[in-house]
Amino acid sequence: MTNTLALGRKSYVSPAFFDQHNVIVLFGSAALSLSFASVWPSAAALAAECLWLAFAPRSTKFRAFVDEQAREEQRARRAAELKPLVEKLDPRAAARFSALEEQAESLLETAAERGGAETELVALRAGLAGLAGAFLDFGRVHARSSRAIAEVPYEELQAELARSTQLFAVERNLEGRVALRQEQKAIQRRLLQRDNLMQVEHAAGLKLGAIENGVSHLRSRALVGVTAAQLASEAEVLLGQLGSPVALEAVLRDER
Repeated sequence: MTNTLALGRKSYVSPAFFDQHNVIVLFGSAALSLSFASVWPSAAALAAECLWLAFAPRSTKFRAFVDEQAREEQRARRAAELKPLVEKLDPRAAARFSALEEQAESLLETAAERGGAETELVALRAGLAGLAGAFLDFGRVHARSSRAIAEVPYEELQAELARSTQLFAVERNLEGRVALRQEQKAIQRRLLQRDNLMQVEHAAGLKLGAIENGVSHLRSRALVGVTAAQLASEAEVLLGQLGSPVALEAVLRDER
């Protein structure tokens, strides 16, 4: 690889050169050379720089430091990208999504440590991203259905239905009975809508649980040495089994 020293699958020379402490030393030595009109500070810094670039990229601690920084930056970018979607979840689902992301990251790290090829890790990451997207989709449906259920005054409707039923039992006027029957049907329709919304909430909740259990299962499989390629395949199978939230969203639209 041009101008880089490839160690394993990744180059660590560039991070070593652009490390803030290294840059400070280089600029500091250049400033000293200018101040004292001497090449010795720069010469000494260049000699130290050669030693640093020769040994730092091979240092296990330095490589672990660079890898952790890269993971932190990646997590920060992903969190920023997903923030508008996560905000549409209810607080509990948002916390569950955060835990799911940590599980997925741990799974990827384990698969990489087990020697997974780069193409296999890319496929596994894509599968886990698909599961995370499905969690967000079903999580939004769950949140919307929960809010819709909360908007239905269940106790009041039940009381109104009981009152209307009692009045209907003693009403003898035909017009009065027709009006009471229409009132009962309207109340029962709203109660049925609530039941349908509760079914949507329950179904979405089951999907969320299935995703969490699936990722947890994949992580346990990685710990016993299952290959990244097999894990990616299993993630795709799980994603296919989950299906789409379109049908649940349609029920939400019909019942609002």
